[in-house]
Amino acid sequence: MTELGERERLTGGRAGVVVVLLTLAMLTSTFPGFAFGVIAPQLTDEFGLTRAALGVLSTVYFVVGGLGSVLAGRIVDAIGARRVMLASFVILVVSMVGLGLSPSYPLLMFAALLAGFSLATGNPVSNKIIVERIPTARRGMAMGVKQAGVQAGAFVAGGALGPAAAVFGWRTAVIATAALPLAGAIGTLIAVPRDVVMGRSERRSLRVKVSGPIRRLAVYGFLMGLAVSNVNAYLPLFAVEDVGLSTVRAGALIAVMGVFGMVMRVVWGWMSDRSGRFRGYLTWMAAGGAVSILAAVVTSVAGLAPWLLWLVAIGLGVTAVTWLSVAMVAVIASSRPANAGHASGVVLLGFYSGFLPGPVVFGALVDVTGTYTVSWILVIVAFVASAGLMSRPWPQYDPDDPSPVRAG
Repeated sequence: MTELGERERLTGGRAGVVVVLLTLAMLTSTFPGFAFGVIAPQLTDEFGLTRAALGVLSTVYFVVGGLGSVLAGRIVDAIGARRVMLASFVILVVSMVGLGLSPSYPLLMFAALLAGFSLATGNPVSNKIIVERIPTARRGMAMGVKQAGVQAGAFVAGGALGPAAAVFGWRTAVIATAALPLAGAIGTLIAVPRDVVMGRSERRSLRVKVSGPIRRLAVYGFLMGLAVSNVNAYLPLFAVEDVGLSTVRAGALIAVMGVFGMVMRVVWGWMSDRSGRFRGYLTWMAAGGAVSILAAVVTSVAGLAPWLLWLVAIGLGVTAVTWLSVAMVAVIASSRPANAGHASGVVLLGFYSGFLPGPVVFGALVDVTGTYTVSWILVIVAFVASAGLMSRPWPQYDPDDPSPVRAG
């Protein structure tokens, strides 16, 4: 097998095309999570779903994405990122078409399950390709740009899927989104370099102990997952039912969050790569999420102007929902290049595990109490706990030294 350092490093226009494809991979793999929130009013009306049942769709999606992330990381390390990336795009095409055609709730869940397989692969695939193919000096920016794909997914869901669902119906709108992963599959075949297959002994060498920083990021990710999952799943429905926004404007909250998130993921990724200040940035991101949700609760309880929710969406886009851009830079800095896929999977397992109880518990509490306030308070607690976890010093990081951080 060719050594990592001898693999083809992409430069110029081709590197740019590959980064765009990685961004599209992040956009499409995370898009269903935002889509469930945007079309939640239509789903509850057509299928007669309770809020807890609606939360199960997001939970199924994130259960598969979370539990499958470590396995996906190992597969990416073993057989190559290009193959897994191509398969992920194809699965998403099937999932989005299936979601739009689903005649019953069980089939909605099956479509969500399929989408979860692609969710599991997004970060392991993109991180692996960045480590292997992008020159060291450009990795921070590439990481920020591809992580912006997550919030681009939020923008597409709120800014395009929401209005399209209102005009053409949610089914037609969802099926149309399958064009994005289809384009990604074609682009992967054309632009992404072929994988170098590992031998059996090389695959065995990947079984290494997870470092201290990776373990802490996984716990932090779990707490952030508890909080962020509910923001994605319920912010639009909360805006409609508790604050009085129209369905289209409520979906646009996700779009606004996505626009600011896209910009800030690039900024956070570049800044963390140059400074190595992972702990400080992650602390402020969690704290910003707590303040934003507190503002949403106050807006509802005090009957304040609905436009304040736009500030909430901006605050979340600038802080809480962008944390993975910093975390994934930290992953690359804290693990061997050959294990970048597995290390990414461990952090994602923590993150998506937080999505398991999040939407279901949130929705059940709303159904029982008749108010969103109690559920949002639990979200605030999760954000505060995340910030507290980052109070311990982080291992020293030298941005000019490409070797991985070993201290834990």
